[in-house]
Amino acid sequence: MNSKKYILIFIISILPLTCWAEDISFAAKNFRSNIQTFLREEGFSPTIDDEGSLCFKKEGVPFWIDIIGDKPFYVTFHREGIGTKDADVVNILKAINEVNTNIRAIKCCYINDYVALSIESYCYIAEDFRYVFYNYLNILEAANDAVKEAYAKYDNNSSSTFSQGSSNNNKSSSTIGSARRDGNKVYISGPILKTSHHSWWVNSIELNTYSTIVHKTVVPKTASTYVCATNDEYIEDCDTGKRYYIRSSTIGISPHTTTLYSKDAKSFSDTFPALPASVKRISIWSGSDYYVKNLQIR
Repeated sequence: MNSKKYILIFIISILPLTCWAEDISFAAKNFRSNIQTFLREEGFSPTIDDEGSLCFKKEGVPFWIDIIGDKPFYVTFHREGIGTKDADVVNILKAINEVNTNIRAIKCCYINDYVALSIESYCYIAEDFRYVFYNYLNILEAANDAVKEAYAKYDNNSSSTFSQGSSNNNKSSSTIGSARRDGNKVYISGPILKTSHHSWWVNSIELNTYSTIVHKTVVPKTASTYVCATNDEYIEDCDTGKRYYIRSSTIGISPHTTTLYSKDAKSFSDTFPALPASVKRISIWSGSDYYVKNLQIR
């Protein structure tokens, strides 16, 4: 009888330890599995790492999703951090404060030698997160560029101090400057163009055989505004001066427009003629200003 009593006490004593060791509930695992299936359906290759994070890459950039709790689930969506080695701390804090103020839902935090980028939300079911996934993805991309641009306003030496790829989770590692080539795609860290109603920037350029596709982001300052490309937008060969004018845009070319009903970031693409292999440096004219000037693409 006494031996059974001692065994019962031992079992009761280890139950809390077992519960505390479980970082993610059974319901949260089902939620995570549902999102993993969704990511596969969308063409990503998600995996689960040793920390229980759901990880995937988009155009070589690491993202990961953490899920805890149970109805509502607490979901944190991360993008690879921005390395800030040797950067001025005061200017970093000014930059992330500006981005946290101006971009909805984003959470930028300065931790040691990097800026962490994430979005945190409560979701009752996986469909809640599925519905906003691409909005969140666009916001994280916009915040990554906006932090660099904001920092550049405060520190003229920012080009040599900011890099991509530092994080406390060690889930990213690629370093970039103003442009990074990966196959036929050039990833760009360029300036943000500000107009009366929007902020615009270029994310990447695809150098294809029959076309050149420029991927951009626009963030409206107010809801219910419209956006469009214009016929006078072009890519210019810096060495010869030859111009390659826009052919089409996913937001339409004036007078065709797209209405933005919220202040969320929107990604879009403009198509230009193929650039010959002889084109090494380009400038991209927006119709009112340059997205980039003298950009080395080859």
